[in-house]
Amino acid sequence: MTTPEAMDHAQRPFDHVNLVLRFLLELVMFIGLAWAAAALVSGTWQSIAAAVLAPVVAIGVWGVLIAPGSRRRLPDPARLVVELLLFAGTGVVVAAAGLPAWGVALAVVAALNALVLRWRRI
Repeated sequence: MTTPEAMDHAQRPFDHVNLVLRFLLELVMFIGLAWAAAALVSGTWQSIAAAVLAPVVAIGVWGVLIAPGSRRRLPDPARLVVELLLFAGTGVVVAAAGLPAWGVALAVVAALNALVLRWRRI
């Protein structure tokens, strides 16, 4: 018979993989926002400004409302809704900029990851 401690220890790699995936998804979201914003805006200076401002706004929202160390972190389920809106919004913008498969993949994988992290209580 497996003890609860052994079961917990056996699940840790799964949790670590999901946390690393979460971090990578966050980076992809910010990079995707920069790329898509630049691609969707015409004009050199406007593209540069959009490529900088889009991820900065998302990073600000993430840092204030979602980040674990934030003093204003939203409680679930509101935090989950904001996370899903950020990832889904990024997916839509990336799709609109010409990479629909990447946009859908980002939104779906991020949503699944967020749900797994909630399910595992991480």
